[in-house]
Amino acid sequence: MVQTGIGTLVEEGKRVIDIDGEDWLLELPIFADFALIHAHQADYLGNLAYQLTATNFNPVMAMAAKVVLCEANEIVPVGMISPNDVITPGAIVTELISMPHKHH
Repeated sequence: MVQTGIGTLVEEGKRVIDIDGEDWLLELPIFADFALIHAHQADYLGNLAYQLTATNFNPVMAMAAKVVLCEANEIVPVGMISPNDVITPGAIVTELISMPHKHH
């Protein structure tokens, strides 16, 4: 909720909520039909572990979409990813896509 936009064109079509005598604009969340994300590792149940900056947006996008397609560098057996390293649980992931190994 924000107060910026009260009394301007931004307010049009949005819900205004009174909290302790102050008006606030209710900005509803955005949902996506599909999220195309990338993970470093996935297990066969779809639990995902990320590396580096992939942790910034991929987990949030996965939670905001109806269908989550994940391309993983590596798909490993269940139990190979430490529970502490699972950032996105498999219940959220719709489909896993394995990246082909590149030979150098």
